[in-house]
Amino acid sequence: MARFNVNEATEKELLNYFHISTRLDRAVDLVDFVVEESLGLYLVKSQSNPEKQYIVDLRLKTCDCPDWTFRGSVNGIPCKHILAAYLVAHRKPAETKQLQPLPAWDSIY
Repeated sequence: MARFNVNEATEKELLNYFHISTRLDRAVDLVDFVVEESLGLYLVKSQSNPEKQYIVDLRLKTCDCPDWTFRGSVNGIPCKHILAAYLVAHRKPAETKQLQPLPAWDSIY
């Protein structure tokens, strides 16, 4: 698996890498607020408005939050809700805060 090399990265690659890193940090904070509704479909509470929940479909790789709707679907960078649902879907049942790394991002960036 290729590792991200800061010295060889282009400016766009660096921006994408740090953007994903920031979103991943926020996603980890959301993990306790993710509820699996059905296979691949998750509800994730909003951090700014606890009354609001976003629908994440991991099969389609979509979220109905404004960030994904207006930016993520265009640039392909997942929102924190998609990342949080991914973390929940891929952790082992006995894990609580011990989350698995996201190998796909290691190879993309």
